[in-house]
Amino acid sequence: MTAEQVLLKLVMYLNPLFWYKFYFYETIFMVTITIFAFQYIRGSKLNKRLAKIHMNQISLELQKYFKNVGDKEQNILYEQDNPHTYKLYASNHPSLKFCLVGLYLHRRENLFNYYGYQFVFPSKERLVIEIGVQPQFRQYICFGIVKQNQIKRIKQEGYEDLKNICHTLTIPELDNSLQILTEYDEIAQSICTPEIIKLLNANEKSIHIIYISDVDRDPACKICVKVMTNLSTNPDYQNLVSLVVQLSLQIAQIKMDLKKINKAGQTRRKFNSKFKD
Repeated sequence: MTAEQVLLKLVMYLNPLFWYKFYFYETIFMVTITIFAFQYIRGSKLNKRLAKIHMNQISLELQKYFKNVGDKEQNILYEQDNPHTYKLYASNHPSLKFCLVGLYLHRRENLFNYYGYQFVFPSKERLVIEIGVQPQFRQYICFGIVKQNQIKRIKQEGYEDLKNICHTLTIPELDNSLQILTEYDEIAQSICTPEIIKLLNANEKSIHIIYISDVDRDPACKICVKVMTNLSTNPDYQNLVSLVVQLSLQIAQIKMDLKKINKAGQTRRKFNSKFKD
């Protein structure tokens, strides 16, 4: 084969029209695979970069309260569950069992999800801070703070205890956009100290839900405090970390009277028999 023939063959094979004409389905398949692979690599890298930024900022705030942030033995600050979910663990606090931070980003690595499903049913990137509390006294607490316009939606997201155990309560000092859900008014008033209300009002735009419950918890962690925020509305984590820590410390020292403890215990048994079968 002469040099001219080799050059002609090369030009022919490099011409997209040749593949389109003689290998149509193979071409479509290869182009599709290439696009999906490119999106997976590009989306995963972007999520990793965003996770590093968010987790580094969060860790700086957690270090003010917890001695151990991340896995020091393996020299890992946070773990990656999948290309769009990251977790950070902190521990060693005098009154708090642990802190688990979950970062839930868009599924940028998935072409259909990011440009298809996300366009039709848009979701938001969220940061969830969860602290395990070991109370100083025996107690049952079911409590939540949500946006006024999100109450129905929150109750549909699986918070059955908030829906079936709690009722709404108004505290005049609290921002009008926030709504309290509580089992006992006295407990809510004990939680919402002036300092806590000040933090709540300062973060009212970024709060998606504050969820505090003893229902269906591990015996080693009697009560869990969870704060969920949308990243797009809360670029600053300082007040949010302070809020969830102060809430947890406040709850740890709440003392319930015996009548409320017995009544709450009966409520839990009825709730579990209905929803935990």
